[in-house]
Amino acid sequence: MAEIDAEGTTPGEPGPDLRTGRVSRSIPLVSMGARTGFARAGVALTPGSREARERRTRRYHEKTAERYAALLGDMKGALMKAGQILSFVHVASLVPDEYQDVYGAALEALQADAPPMPYAAVADIIEAELGAPPEKVFDRFSPFPIAAASIGQVHAARLGDRELAVKVQYPGVAEAIRADLDNTELLASLMRTGARMLPGFSTKVDFRVVAEEVRERIGEELDYENEAAYQQEFAAIYDGHPFIRIPAVSPDLSTSRVLTMEMVDGRRFKAACESPQELRDQWGEAILRFVYGSIHRHRLFNADPHPGNYLFHEDGTVTFLDFGCVKRYTEEQERLFRLGSTAILHGDAAALHAHLVELGSLPDPNAVTPERLWEWYQGAAEPLLGEQPYQYTREWASAEVQRQFDPFNEWKDVSRNFAIPKDVLFLSRIFVGLNSVLGILEATCPSRGIAREIYDGAPPCSEMGRAEAEWRASTAAV
Repeated sequence: MAEIDAEGTTPGEPGPDLRTGRVSRSIPLVSMGARTGFARAGVALTPGSREARERRTRRYHEKTAERYAALLGDMKGALMKAGQILSFVHVASLVPDEYQDVYGAALEALQADAPPMPYAAVADIIEAELGAPPEKVFDRFSPFPIAAASIGQVHAARLGDRELAVKVQYPGVAEAIRADLDNTELLASLMRTGARMLPGFSTKVDFRVVAEEVRERIGEELDYENEAAYQQEFAAIYDGHPFIRIPAVSPDLSTSRVLTMEMVDGRRFKAACESPQELRDQWGEAILRFVYGSIHRHRLFNADPHPGNYLFHEDGTVTFLDFGCVKRYTEEQERLFRLGSTAILHGDAAALHAHLVELGSLPDPNAVTPERLWEWYQGAAEPLLGEQPYQYTREWASAEVQRQFDPFNEWKDVSRNFAIPKDVLFLSRIFVGLNSVLGILEATCPSRGIAREIYDGAPPCSEMGRAEAEWRASTAAV
């Protein structure tokens, strides 16, 4: 019989009932949107000194962020997953410095931990899926979750000499997600609400298009067998890699609602940001190479880039977690992405313009000249075109997102004519997330050298690049 950890008499407090109906899922968000709108108007119209208005405005954003995080944490499901996407962008890139602490305190919870479900529910699901309660399946199982997120929570366990992490899906989450995904307008409303919370930021985004893509990607996450297959594929690709780690899956202990994998310990994102510069540089390069290599060498990538999905290690390696949201591309799609990146790398404005027309990002080819487009794109291309190695910053990441999506800035003649095709939406999200993570880490990376390795077949530009090249050569020879 397993040893059950216990730090209290009740392993996990009962959480709120999970709403599953379409109408009941909509009501809290509609109420939240109305409350946000009225409160914001009230703050703007209340008389008083400038200092008093600033205090009221700050308090408004603080309370709104807290309510937003609490609402989504209680609702779980697809709404919370979409909220995590928004919270990551808020904290990482878009919120002005004076609001970072306000949003950070309230929304970091969405990036890392959600309210846990009681242990009795966990035990019931494991017994239903694996044929026996946790104490019969494992030699040791902790009833206290080590992480809780939008669709499931993770418990530590041991079986024989294997230390394991067991992810258990929340009961009722399937119905909740179906209710969310059947209501595209609900998802779009959530995203509009999140964007409306941003102080002084206007964005040109078709939220219904965003909601449709989120619907497809999140729908795949519901089946842990699907996630296990993707994770095993990534683990096979990066087996033995010098600085990229993927936890091994235990197929015999995994089902559609339970996913068991090897336990990996490491620093979380907040601790990583407080680590020495040398380590942050290594971690940044590892993340950069993982993203570029996965897309261009293997035509797939993990489409959920928020900081909770990384573990950072003292030897400069990074463990990548959560493969429920994976996007796979065709050879033709990868070819188009490569053409655009190569055009940027070599400063070819005409080729970049032609690429974006072919991709569908410039529906009217004559609306923006190649020269003007290139001027606009130089902000996004700064890591490739700027001084090397390039140091990513939060300020650059924030400025770049606003450059691309604010329809009222000096680049409005470009941004208002720029579209993000549905198939490219999550790729754009990946790079917004990548830039934000590297910016908060303040990592210094040989970005242009890595791009030249990928696109031009150039020799390795760093020690990590040489180690990776040797590993690739050894795996190709097997």
